[in-house]
Amino acid sequence: MKIADDTDLSPLLRGFDLPPCPAILSELQSTLNSDAFDTRRVSQLISRDVALAAAVIRVANSPALGLRRQANSITDALSMLGSRQILNLVVAELLKRAGSSDRGPRLERFWERAALNAATCSRVAERFGGVGRDLAYCYGLFHDAGIPLMLRRFPDYKATLQLANGSEHSFTSVEESRHGVDHAVIGYLLARSWRLSAVLAGAIRSHHDFQVLGVESDSGLAGESCALIALGVISEHIISLFQHAQDESEWRLGQPWVAAFFGMSEAELDDCVEDELYQLRVAAG
Repeated sequence: MKIADDTDLSPLLRGFDLPPCPAILSELQSTLNSDAFDTRRVSQLISRDVALAAAVIRVANSPALGLRRQANSITDALSMLGSRQILNLVVAELLKRAGSSDRGPRLERFWERAALNAATCSRVAERFGGVGRDLAYCYGLFHDAGIPLMLRRFPDYKATLQLANGSEHSFTSVEESRHGVDHAVIGYLLARSWRLSAVLAGAIRSHHDFQVLGVESDSGLAGESCALIALGVISEHIISLFQHAQDESEWRLGQPWVAAFFGMSEAELDDCVEDELYQLRVAAG
């Protein structure tokens, strides 16, 4: 299945208030991609926004990231985590700001799960490979970014979420049948607007379309995008088990494709999931 280009998708944005790329993110991206990269400049940019700097330091010191010593400043966090992971933490906070609104619902549990998914996806990437941990972290954080925007746009979207979570059909097909658009498309367009990588944006666009993982797929997706999708399915399943969630419809749909993508049986994949789940429980105390 070929993926529609941005021109084909743009009419779907009617009625959406798509958050523009924050100026500080543009500056950080330019600095990180510059030949004259300077960590002091990165630290200065983030520290200009006191609330942003505090949020980044707080997350950097969380057990999920496993720092050996406490970071007391952005400079400390940069030296211990590296610039790319710090950029991920900045994106996380900016995304949370953009997706929260006085006009919309409070989404604390959504953002908590997104943060847990980012950390889990990063660990799973270390085990399965295919992409680097930093990219997997960003994908785990950003792949459902369209959901808050769908909640803001459609008053009955909560009912759609309940239907989609319990359906044997794909999540996005339920959204499309009720609203004519799905959160994967909106998340993709947001990622493009924020100038995130094409690999990341492509994975977000197709993260409920498991057939793209097949060897005969004609989606045109990059191999790294497919790896992100597969890792995300595993990560979401681990978190559902960890949180004792009842719904596993997405896992039932995606597991055969993911197992085949990584060249293992479904039983072998289940064993890997159990091992990762055990480690997550140990880390959580």
